Amino acid sequence: MDRSTDIQEISKAIAASQRAMLPAKKNKKNPHFRSSYADLSAVIQALEPIWDNGLAFVQCPSTDPERGLVTVETVLMHESGQWISATTSCVPSSRGKPDFSPQAVGSAITYLKRYGLQSMLGMASVDDDGERAMGRQQQRRPEPEQRRPEQRRPEQRRPEPEPVGLDENGHHPSFTDRERKGFCVAVNRATGRGYDDVKAWCLSIDRPKPSAMEPMRRAELLKYLQTTAGQETLEAFVVQREFAASQVGEESA
Repeated sequence: MDRSTDIQEISKAIAASQRAMLPAKKNKKNPHFRSSYADLSAVIQALEPIWDNGLAFVQCPSTDPERGLVTVETVLMHESGQWISATTSCVPSSRGKPDFSPQAVGSAITYLKRYGLQSMLGMASVDDDGERAMGRQQQRRPEPEQRRPEQRRPEQRRPEPEPVGLDENGHHPSFTDRERKGFCVAVNRATGRGYDDVKAWCLSIDRPKPSAMEPMRRAELLKYLQTTAGQETLEAFVVQREFAASQVGEESA
């Protein structure tokens, strides 16, 4: 992070903005695992209080083909002339390989812009049904303790079945050597990634590893990874993990 010599005024403005700032609304869906996230437009919309406090921002992308990096510098500026800046970087890629095509670079820039802004202003993202934005969150009446069954059904989620019958290595009996080979080949064809990447991603979102899944569930996972949304989700996870690992390596070098 870099900054102006004095940051007293910008610090006050940031504090005032954070007190008034709502979390970014998660407006994009991950259909397979029922997860969601806030895209760049939702993050910028949640930033509205900064303009009332004399703040503005600019984001400047750049590329370093020699190192294979795309970098976005986020500069938060105050009307007093004080400023704070920080940079985020990643390797643009497609199907597991570095890719400096306009599409891959553009996707990486958008990704870095979103995380740069959220990190700079300490912004969280939450699920939201619109009530919070209308200022009704504090005014809701408490839910009645007893409700008719038909009113409870939408809120009752069936718990995911726990894997059963696993062997000493934590594998489902259906995950034979032949099944593992076929699954890995299909994953690689769809995403350019390997089994360990999919396993790490599943565990990061509190899902069983593929080898512990029942055949139907594993087939659903593979079907999702063959979609564009699945490929992009897995790729974003792997890129961030590899980038984080590279940062740790540079710090220890």
